[in-house]
Amino acid sequence: MPTLPEGEPKQRQVSDIESRVDNPEKTSANERGRLFRIKRAGWIAAYILLDLLDWVIESAARLAEYRKEREESRRQARREAFTDRIVAEILSMPEFLHSVRVHKSAPFVSLHIKEHEGEILDLHADRYEDLRSRVKLWMSISFGTLAYFAMIGHKIPGIWAENDRKSSSDVPSTRWVQELLDPLGRQGVGAVAAVLAVLVLAAIYGVYIEIRAHLSKYPRVRAQAKEALLPYVRVALNAWSNQESPTELKFERAPALHSSTDGRYLIDRVEIDRISTLIHELGVSAVAISGPRGAGKSTLLRSIADRDYLRQGLCISLEAPASYEARDFVITLYRQLCEYVISRVSGMTDSPVRRAWRILLTGIRAVIGISVVLVALTQWQSARPFFESHIRMPLVPKNLWQAGSYAAFLIMLYVLVGKMRPYRGLAGAATLVQRAIREEERLRFLQNVSVERSGTLKAKVGLELGRKRTKQLLEQPTSLPDLVRSYRAFAESSLAWWRRFWGTGHLVIIIDELDRVTEVEAAERFINDVKGVFGMRHCTYLVTVSEDALSQFERRMVGIRPVLDSTFDEVVRLPVLNFVQSKELLERRLVGLPHAFIALCHALSGGIPRDLIRTARALIDLRRTTQQVDLCSLTHEIVRQEIGRLKSGLIGRVNNELTGFDAVRLLTMLADPEWPMPDKAHVLDAASKLVRQGEGADHNDRISMEMGVALHYYGTILQVFTDFETDSIKDSERLAKTAQTLAVARSVMPASVELSYVHLQRLREEECLD
Repeated sequence: MPTLPEGEPKQRQVSDIESRVDNPEKTSANERGRLFRIKRAGWIAAYILLDLLDWVIESAARLAEYRKEREESRRQARREAFTDRIVAEILSMPEFLHSVRVHKSAPFVSLHIKEHEGEILDLHADRYEDLRSRVKLWMSISFGTLAYFAMIGHKIPGIWAENDRKSSSDVPSTRWVQELLDPLGRQGVGAVAAVLAVLVLAAIYGVYIEIRAHLSKYPRVRAQAKEALLPYVRVALNAWSNQESPTELKFERAPALHSSTDGRYLIDRVEIDRISTLIHELGVSAVAISGPRGAGKSTLLRSIADRDYLRQGLCISLEAPASYEARDFVITLYRQLCEYVISRVSGMTDSPVRRAWRILLTGIRAVIGISVVLVALTQWQSARPFFESHIRMPLVPKNLWQAGSYAAFLIMLYVLVGKMRPYRGLAGAATLVQRAIREEERLRFLQNVSVERSGTLKAKVGLELGRKRTKQLLEQPTSLPDLVRSYRAFAESSLAWWRRFWGTGHLVIIIDELDRVTEVEAAERFINDVKGVFGMRHCTYLVTVSEDALSQFERRMVGIRPVLDSTFDEVVRLPVLNFVQSKELLERRLVGLPHAFIALCHALSGGIPRDLIRTARALIDLRRTTQQVDLCSLTHEIVRQEIGRLKSGLIGRVNNELTGFDAVRLLTMLADPEWPMPDKAHVLDAASKLVRQGEGADHNDRISMEMGVALHYYGTILQVFTDFETDSIKDSERLAKTAQTLAVARSVMPASVELSYVHLQRLREEECLD
């Protein structure tokens, strides 16, 4: 029977019950309505919860995105601040002070570097950011730990004292570790305390080392960024100069022109990648590198030797003498390889002190390991009576907890002693070094071995017998075939040992300056004498050869097979620089050099890197001495110097090759300091007269032809650069094209003045030069 709810009139309750009994359909409809409302309220609540959940997720995503954007903006701000700081440090150098103080070019330089050198900035900024994050993490851990103990440190003694008074244990402890420490006893607690102390000290020392190491990297990262951005600051200043004063040279300092082999200023050339491919992917044995004098062959070889992929192998470099003996050269090559192997492999061998220290520490680790085993055996029921009867020491563990603490302490010592043990040298390294030392001594000294045998027999009666035999061995000088065979054996064994441990690596031997041997027969004889050292596996020789030898190699299809064809697998020609490469080279070295002055240097040098640097140096020197800044004046001065050098060089040749009227006529002109006047009209007029005298004449007028073409070339330079006025980008592009044609004419002039004259005539017709 249902219970009537309280607080309502009994009559109303009775009437409700009677109505439900009398109308069951109405009652079920009400129940269904109530259930429907409950379901609807549930669905509404679910929708509200889902909307709330979506809102929470969306808010969290927006918050994460906001935090990411904020962190990215902060990172970008730190990157810009890092860039500004590095650029400011570079601009504070004496080379750039004039530009910053007088011309106010610092904002332009900073903006230019951010826009054009983003990859380099990102690289160094990321390294700086990563270093900052690591330092921040370690500093947070350290200061967080110190702050925690600083806040609760004054409470710890009171807590320990209170718990010790309440504790009935003989080991001082707090209640929450009392059950753990009591079974250990005093000996176990001491062992655990020692382990914890070692761990804490090791952790503190590790954190200190990490923080100090990361802090010490800050100056290094900034120095590397400064060194990497220094050439590009010059590029930015050149862009500023080309924008502000395209025909004026406002700077007079060029400290970066002191060296042509500085790795910071080297430009990328396709020949480097080709040689790398030949060495590592195509497995060539010998590569000849040729090109005109000053084209950068030695610089190219040095840049190859400094590449990271060659540092993983063996690489030596030596110069071929101008006057030589093949045997002496092979001895020099052999000795240098021995010295290189000694210096590279000596650090991989075991010294007596290191070996003795490793043996001592290995013995200590063995004792510690045996102690761990003994500690474990003390808890073995069968071995316990033996330890209790034969070993009576207070440190013997009495239960499993003490044994565990002892084992932990000993294992910690085992690990620490292992960290202190020096590494073992590579197998065979000492043998290889000793062999290299013996070979180097044998090559350096002439051996003289004396063997003496003697015997004496004495008797008391005065009889004495004696015998003495002396044998002296003087080693004969090693012949060239024996030297080559010994060298190949040593090189192959050294390379095999190297590849045994590193898996990869090549022996690259650079033989430079062979192109100084100008006689083709002498160069071929030298290559024939030393070609026996070629042909080893995983060994590549890079040899510089002269252009004459290269021309014979390129004519092998229509002539006799040259020596280069039978000796070298590949021949790489190193061409002169084009205008873009010359521009890149000079912009990394010079400050405030507008586009027109770069074109002038490129035209006067013929694209030869050595002459390009010399011309730029002469141009800066003229700027300092004459105090002239405009392009027209400096062009006149530098052309006047070039013509003066040309006249001085031709005087001796005229005296040696000409006689009679032709010699007097040419010497009269060459001796006149005012001939020709440094004006384009006078220079071109003198050039035309000399060319007409040399055209179609006999050999005696060859000098007139060469001098006439040279003056024609200098007159064209005066005509192009003294009349240059830049009004648009097209003018600069046209000047660059003209400078490239002039450089081609200059580069072919030593080989054929007629071909150079053809290039000059075509240029004058295209540019409509009168």
